[in-house]
Amino acid sequence: MSHKNLDKHGRFRSMTIAFRVSPQERDAIKRMAVLTGLNYQDYLIANATRNEIKVYGNPRVFIALKRELERLTQEIERVKEGSEIGSIQIFVG
Repeated sequence: MSHKNLDKHGRFRSMTIAFRVSPQERDAIKRMAVLTGLNYQDYLIANATRNEIKVYGNPRVFIALKRELERLTQEIERVKEGSEIGSIQIFVG
């Protein structure tokens, strides 16, 4: 019999859940996971089970936050210039 692979919390996870998302949904999930510092699996599990998601600062999270703020700043500047308003997605937890 093979050895069970446990995660870092000692849990044996043998079940797989898969589902389809649009490219926009995938990008939104990816962005939110990166901003929280979690991997996709942990982020989706926390959201699906309505567990509190705590964000702990580390260089990767700070870089992701900086990039997101730069993206939002560019969108705000574009709108201020009178350009057509695009579809900006802001996520509130």
